[in-house]
Amino acid sequence: MALAAFEISPPPGPLLNPEEGAWAQHWNSFEEAGRELEIELKRPWIVPWSRKAHELALHARKEGCFPEIHETLFRAYLLEGLDIGRVDVLVDLGRKHGLDPTETKTVLDIDLHRASVLEARDEALKAGATQPPTLVFDGRRMDGYPDDDTLGTFLDLR
Repeated sequence: MALAAFEISPPPGPLLNPEEGAWAQHWNSFEEAGRELEIELKRPWIVPWSRKAHELALHARKEGCFPEIHETLFRAYLLEGLDIGRVDVLVDLGRKHGLDPTETKTVLDIDLHRASVLEARDEALKAGATQPPTLVFDGRRMDGYPDDDTLGTFLDLR
């Protein structure tokens, strides 16, 4: 099983409206999963182009602070309602975890990790992912937010 970033609506496509269509259904499922974990999510006002956030995560991996940045990105978007598509927001999040702001801005401005983000998305699409979360394991795929029993059965190696 591999963990891969997945940009839902890459540029130059239109930004998604979080109150309409498939994204609204996706968010409703996400909120339900959050409630089961006793996490109050903040419905986003925007579904940003997230490529820069994925690039920040790759930069953080190179700099040795990926776990912190990964969690921070989720918290920023899902709990604080920040636009994680904005470079200034991402630079500030990185700075809070020890990343040099000038270097981080440069890395994001020059699209240093763009190719890797696009490659990860292509691989996820080839594996059958159409939206997060999608788990691919042992030739099987599961979409959405499973309950504990369903996830356990899916991952059961026996």
